[in-house]
Amino acid sequence: MARRGGSRRTKKKVYSENFINEKMFLGKVVLITAVILGLLIGASFVIRYYFCNSEIFNIKEISVNKDLNNVFEFDANKLNELYLGRNIFTINLNQAEIFLKNNFPQFKEVEVRKIFPNIMELNVVSRIPIAKIDFGDIVIDEEGVVLAVGESTENLITIKGLKFFLNMPEVGKKIDSKVLNRALLLLRGLKREIEMETTSVDFVDVSDRNNVVLNIAAVEVKIGKNDFVRKIDALKEILNDPNMNVRDLRYIDLRFEDAVISFK
Repeated sequence: MARRGGSRRTKKKVYSENFINEKMFLGKVVLITAVILGLLIGASFVIRYYFCNSEIFNIKEISVNKDLNNVFEFDANKLNELYLGRNIFTINLNQAEIFLKNNFPQFKEVEVRKIFPNIMELNVVSRIPIAKIDFGDIVIDEEGVVLAVGESTENLITIKGLKFFLNMPEVGKKIDSKVLNRALLLLRGLKREIEMETTSVDFVDVSDRNNVVLNIAAVEVKIGKNDFVRKIDALKEILNDPNMNVRDLRYIDLRFEDAVISFK
């Protein structure tokens, strides 16, 4: 009986020693793990501090790949003030693209890229001016977005008949006007369907809300307010007629099914 009791005590002692050894081992594992995590966290802070504060990663060049049709020069100094010298890791690309669109209305599309270690690259699609509203010399693109106000710009078609007394359009904003949308729709159609220089179109008059008037080479072309596709096709046929000299015309009225042509 005594032997059996001693055997039990021996087994309990062995189990106790194994338990203690396991706890010590787990404690060492936890300690080593904590030390490693601490080192990693500390190293990450050091690395982050280095990358965010080293002058190596401060932007030294802003490269803008503008399209060749950009008429207006953007304010490069303003762009440099915004980003030159900033740490490249602190720039959020999406926020930068939105910010640039808001500050440079002539940029229709902007893609910002980081070229490490210190170059910021902008891939830009510029808004192309299509016309000038005579009231206030407001330059707009084909979507009616204001690109400039009060600038004297040549070789742009003039849109007459729009007035802004209380709410003068701001640069970068789109003008919400049905009659302007008609004029722009007409100009886009002319540009697409009729081969002519923009200088041959003298102006578009939207004074009469029910009749958009186009002036080509001093010839009045009455368009109406709708069905522009058919009317542009009819105008194209008239202008391309080899037996028709535009200089001999007084006006062309396209508001009817059959065009009415008045000669001088």
